[in-house]
Amino acid sequence: MKTDNENRITSIDIIKGIAILLVVYAHTAPFCRNFLYTFTLQIFLITSGYCFKNRISDFASWKHYMAGKLRSLYVPCAVCNGIYALLEGLFLRIGLYTDDPAFISMTKNWPVPQRIYSAHTVTDILRKFARVILLTDTTQMGTATWFLILLLVICAVHGAISCLIIRLNPILGRIILISIFILMSALGQYVRLNIPGWDFVRCSFFGYAVFLIGIIIKELNLGFLENPFLGLASFLSLAWFSRFYFMELANARIDNVAIFMLGSLGGWCMLKPLADIIANMPHLSSIFRYIGKKTIPIICLHILLFKAVTWLYILTHALPRIYLASFHVYFDTSELYKLLYLAVGAGGSLLIAGLWNRLPWGQDPIFMSTKERINRNQKNETDIYTTR
Repeated sequence: MKTDNENRITSIDIIKGIAILLVVYAHTAPFCRNFLYTFTLQIFLITSGYCFKNRISDFASWKHYMAGKLRSLYVPCAVCNGIYALLEGLFLRIGLYTDDPAFISMTKNWPVPQRIYSAHTVTDILRKFARVILLTDTTQMGTATWFLILLLVICAVHGAISCLIIRLNPILGRIILISIFILMSALGQYVRLNIPGWDFVRCSFFGYAVFLIGIIIKELNLGFLENPFLGLASFLSLAWFSRFYFMELANARIDNVAIFMLGSLGGWCMLKPLADIIANMPHLSSIFRYIGKKTIPIICLHILLFKAVTWLYILTHALPRIYLASFHVYFDTSELYKLLYLAVGAGGSLLIAGLWNRLPWGQDPIFMSTKERINRNQKNETDIYTTR
């Protein structure tokens, strides 16, 4: 298994790099939208499970583990959504967003339902800000960050379960994990309650089951899934299934759990051998590895950066400026514009993250990986020692 000097699995970073670009592209509703929704977000859950290191043996180690997850997942989500809550209110006050009901009828045929905004006063905006910080609400520009909270919940649950099974016989532990996988899949498929927030609970059931796929692949050493011919077969199968099924993890829009799990596994079978091939191409490998290490800033920033492309489209086509309220993008565009959304959404996020980490006040909290944080702390300790 090829690793870099940070002890990261090269192919996993490449898979994440490919997958995050596909996620950004999928948000533009391209011609292959159904195909991309079949596996893209699930890939991050599988890779998270695949890379999970079962070192959580007691409550103290679980707390330490969760402290790291809160820092790496909750902090960027809360900070960005808080800023977006303020921006959303500002946009509405200066007329870039809209509370005109006509906007809904203007966009009724779009693939993603639109909404209007109502946080007019400073008090409304501050209430919205408080709600998004407490994770009881979200913003239009930060909607993609729901995935960070999903992953945080999954990590918390699995970390607690790991405390219970780490001392068991490995075979028994694997049987328990497979049983939990079956249980989560069944709960997501068959338990549907008409109560607020239940869609996210169902999403968590499905998400945790996919996370366990990654752990099971690693635990059982299922290397045969990385065969390039199986990858090609998976690509063809996913393309065929996407003609008949539309699956969206975000809203738990999953009617057939078996197809959903096969699609998730098919995405891994498709991207893992591709990543192994790219890993042997130094220049291309470096690009995708870098993108893969910056998935969180891309998740947090790309929808905001989409606004720049929407604004350009508004100016060049003499459209009402309230179309800036379009979520995620202005959908009545050509495929060429959707590629521009991809370039600006992903490329702009990478640029901002890179600049942020080079600023004196940007040395951590939001867009720095755990390894970068450790290296920074070690460097600071060395600098202090040298100074003395």
